[in-house]
Amino acid sequence: MALPVLSSAQTAAELQTYFQQSIQLTPDEIASIGGGKAVGKVLKSRTPAEIFVFGAVRINAPPEAYIRLANDFDRLRRLPEFLAIGKFSDPPKVMDLAGFNRAARAEGVRTLRQAGLEKVAQGLTTIEEVLSVLPPPDESSALPDP
Repeated sequence: MALPVLSSAQTAAELQTYFQQSIQLTPDEIASIGGGKAVGKVLKSRTPAEIFVFGAVRINAPPEAYIRLANDFDRLRRLPEFLAIGKFSDPPKVMDLAGFNRAARAEGVRTLRQAGLEKVAQGLTTIEEVLSVLPPPDESSALPDP
Protein backbone atom coordinates (compact mmCIF):
# COMPACT_ATOMS: atom_id res chain seq x y z
CA MET A 1 0.00 0.00 0.00
CA ALA A 2 1.65 3.22 -1.12
CA LEU A 3 0.63 6.36 0.70
CA PRO A 4 1.65 9.88 -0.24
CA VAL A 5 4.50 11.43 1.69
CA LEU A 6 3.38 14.23 3.95
CA SER A 7 5.59 17.27 4.40
CA SER A 8 5.78 20.28 6.66
CA ALA A 9 4.66 22.38 3.67
CA GLN A 10 1.13 20.98 3.87
CA THR A 11 -1.53 23.04 5.57
CA ALA A 12 -3.50 21.85 8.58
CA ALA A 13 -6.59 21.57 6.38
CA GLU A 14 -4.73 19.38 3.86
CA LEU A 15 -3.50 17.09 6.65
CA GLN A 16 -6.97 16.86 8.16
CA THR A 17 -8.44 15.92 4.77
CA TYR A 18 -5.70 13.29 4.25
CA PHE A 19 -6.26 11.80 7.71
CA GLN A 20 -10.04 11.66 7.25
CA GLN A 21 -10.15 10.41 3.65
CA SER A 22 -7.09 8.15 3.39
CA ILE A 23 -6.78 6.84 6.94
CA GLN A 24 -10.39 7.29 8.13
CA LEU A 25 -9.37 9.04 11.35
CA THR A 26 -12.15 10.63 13.36
CA PRO A 27 -12.12 14.34 14.26
CA ASP A 28 -11.29 13.33 17.86
CA GLU A 29 -8.29 11.26 16.70
CA ILE A 30 -7.06 14.16 14.56
CA ALA A 31 -7.44 16.53 17.52
CA SER A 32 -5.43 14.09 19.66
CA ILE A 33 -2.56 14.21 17.17
CA GLY A 34 -2.69 18.02 17.22
CA GLY A 35 -2.55 17.86 21.02
CA GLY A 36 0.66 15.83 20.94
CA LYS A 37 -0.81 12.38 21.58
CA ALA A 38 0.12 9.36 19.49
CA VAL A 39 -2.69 7.83 17.45
CA GLY A 40 -2.56 4.40 15.86
CA LYS A 41 -4.98 2.60 13.60
CA VAL A 42 -5.04 -0.80 11.92
CA LEU A 43 -5.94 -0.32 8.27
CA LYS A 44 -7.76 -2.78 6.03
CA SER A 45 -5.50 -5.19 4.20
CA ARG A 46 -5.84 -7.28 1.07
CA THR A 47 -5.59 -10.61 2.89
CA PRO A 48 -5.80 -11.81 6.52
CA ALA A 49 -2.06 -12.60 6.39
CA GLU A 50 -1.23 -8.89 5.97
CA ILE A 51 -1.54 -6.11 8.49
CA PHE A 52 -1.16 -2.40 7.82
CA VAL A 53 -0.68 -0.12 10.78
CA PHE A 54 -0.80 3.67 10.63
CA GLY A 55 0.66 5.78 13.40
CA ALA A 56 0.98 9.52 13.83
CA VAL A 57 2.22 11.90 16.47
CA ARG A 58 2.95 15.60 16.21
CA ILE A 59 6.61 16.31 16.76
CA ASN A 60 7.59 19.87 17.55
CA ALA A 61 10.99 19.82 15.86
CA PRO A 62 12.44 20.88 12.52
CA PRO A 63 12.30 17.95 10.04
CA GLU A 64 16.11 17.93 9.68
CA ALA A 65 16.64 17.53 13.45
CA TYR A 66 14.06 14.74 13.65
CA ILE A 67 15.62 12.85 10.71
CA ARG A 68 19.08 13.12 12.32
CA LEU A 69 17.75 11.63 15.57
CA ALA A 70 15.70 8.93 13.81
CA ASN A 71 18.84 7.73 11.99
CA ASP A 72 21.06 7.68 15.10
CA PHE A 73 20.37 4.08 16.18
CA ASP A 74 23.07 4.07 18.88
CA ARG A 75 21.54 7.12 20.59
CA LEU A 76 18.00 5.77 20.22
CA ARG A 77 18.97 2.43 21.83
CA ARG A 78 20.05 4.34 24.96
CA LEU A 79 16.70 6.12 25.35
CA PRO A 80 14.44 4.52 27.99
CA GLU A 81 11.38 5.13 25.78
CA PHE A 82 12.61 2.79 23.03
CA LEU A 83 11.71 -0.88 23.38
CA ALA A 84 13.67 -2.03 20.34
CA ILE A 85 15.13 -0.75 17.12
CA GLY A 86 16.74 -2.47 14.20
CA LYS A 87 16.92 -2.90 10.47
CA PHE A 88 15.01 -5.29 8.25
CA SER A 89 16.70 -7.71 5.88
CA ASP A 90 16.36 -7.11 2.16
CA PRO A 91 13.88 -8.64 1.48
CA PRO A 92 12.30 -8.44 4.97
CA LYS A 93 11.87 -11.69 6.90
CA VAL A 94 9.61 -12.58 9.83
CA MET A 95 12.68 -13.33 11.95
CA ASP A 96 13.72 -9.66 11.65
CA LEU A 97 11.09 -9.03 14.33
CA ALA A 98 12.44 -11.59 16.84
CA GLY A 99 14.51 -9.08 18.86
CA PHE A 100 11.70 -6.56 18.87
CA ASN A 101 9.20 -9.14 20.08
CA ARG A 102 11.42 -10.21 22.99
CA ALA A 103 12.00 -6.62 24.12
CA ALA A 104 8.36 -5.63 23.69
CA ARG A 105 7.06 -8.66 25.59
CA ALA A 106 9.50 -7.95 28.43
CA GLU A 107 7.84 -4.53 28.68
CA GLY A 108 4.34 -6.03 28.76
CA VAL A 109 3.35 -5.47 25.13
CA ARG A 110 0.79 -8.09 24.06
CA THR A 111 0.70 -9.94 20.78
CA LEU A 112 -2.13 -9.27 18.34
CA ARG A 113 -3.51 -12.70 19.27
CA GLN A 114 -3.43 -11.90 23.03
CA ALA A 115 -4.98 -8.46 22.58
CA GLY A 116 -7.70 -9.90 20.33
CA LEU A 117 -8.61 -12.64 22.80
CA GLU A 118 -8.84 -10.04 25.57
CA LYS A 119 -11.30 -8.05 23.41
CA VAL A 120 -13.33 -11.25 22.86
CA ALA A 121 -13.42 -11.88 26.62
CA GLN A 122 -14.60 -8.28 27.16
CA GLY A 123 -17.39 -8.79 24.62
CA LEU A 124 -15.98 -6.09 22.30
CA THR A 125 -15.46 -8.37 19.29
CA THR A 126 -15.93 -11.94 18.15
CA ILE A 127 -13.44 -14.76 17.82
CA GLU A 128 -14.22 -14.81 14.08
CA GLU A 129 -13.18 -11.16 13.75
CA VAL A 130 -9.94 -11.80 15.64
CA LEU A 131 -9.12 -14.86 13.54
CA SER A 132 -9.80 -12.89 10.34
CA VAL A 133 -6.87 -10.53 11.05
CA LEU A 134 -4.36 -13.04 12.41
CA PRO A 135 -1.79 -14.61 10.11
CA PRO A 136 -2.16 -18.35 9.48
CA PRO A 137 -0.46 -20.48 12.20
CA ASP A 138 2.39 -21.52 9.89
CA GLU A 139 3.35 -17.84 9.31
CA SER A 140 3.21 -16.88 12.97
CA SER A 141 4.99 -19.97 14.32
CA ALA A 142 8.34 -18.15 14.15
CA LEU A 143 6.98 -15.70 16.72
CA PRO A 144 5.19 -17.84 19.32
CA ASP A 145 3.04 -16.33 22.04
CA PRO A 146 4.71 -16.45 25.47
